[in-house]
Amino acid sequence: METSFRRANISRGDTKYDPVVGALDAQILELVSDFLRSPPETDKYECLKNRIIAEFADSESKKIRKLLNDVELGDRKPSQILRHMRDLAGSSVSETILKSWWIERLPVTTRACLIIGDEDLEICAKRADTIMNFVGSTSSQVMAVKAGASTPHKNEQFEEILNNIKALTQAVTNLATQLTTPGDHSRSRS
Repeated sequence: METSFRRANISRGDTKYDPVVGALDAQILELVSDFLRSPPETDKYECLKNRIIAEFADSESKKIRKLLNDVELGDRKPSQILRHMRDLAGSSVSETILKSWWIERLPVTTRACLIIGDEDLEICAKRADTIMNFVGSTSSQVMAVKAGASTPHKNEQFEEILNNIKALTQAVTNLATQLTTPGDHSRSRS
């Protein structure tokens, strides 16, 4: 709505109020119905905007909990997760602590490259993006093995190994039988 107002050169709050109220969906109308029944005489738009923001915004403690528990790298770039963490942290977390928490969410290989530097967090984020692009393209590939796709030579080697295992198993079984049978054992020595 703010963008629409700027494009239309609408700057007066009382001119903004009615279009905003008209655009509210049922869920938001229910949350601000008491406000709409008796809006203030002045600054109706700003008061309504602040009320809606207050209804949906997370508290500082909830943002910090999200920052500590819910933020994961996933498929995002390190710089993207840093921006998200900065949004959650606001001004309540120092850059040093934010850097520590951010680095903890990165893969070990990337962490190892960043931990030695004492650079600005933005520089670290750019470096982490570069490292992840390089490391991700070289070491995180998964190779699939298709059943039945091996060569005949490999199958023959596998069969030979299986036959050797069977022969060894049979030899151990025979030896164990000879050692536990007293009559056979004495005959084998003579």
